[in-house]
Amino acid sequence: AKIPDSPAPANARPRDSRRRYLRDSATFSLAILVLIWLVATRYLPFTPLPQGVSAASLSGWAYLATTWLGHYGLLAQLLWLPLG
Repeated sequence: AKIPDSPAPANARPRDSRRRYLRDSATFSLAILVLIWLVATRYLPFTPLPQGVSAASLSGWAYLATTWLGHYGLLAQLLWLPLG
């Protein structure tokens, strides 16, 4: 005969609740990141380029892409920090 599991104490939390919380908050952070990137596309034409770099060149596009992803990605991570 199978012995029924004893009920957990009222103050006990599931073992993986912290892992689930971090996973859910990181997923929320990624959703916020996508939203921030969508809003930030409006400001791409006003982003200054380093002197001597043209927006039409490959290095200009690489610069814009890395600064756009990096700066706004950091903003999303800073918003996630209190949750994590």
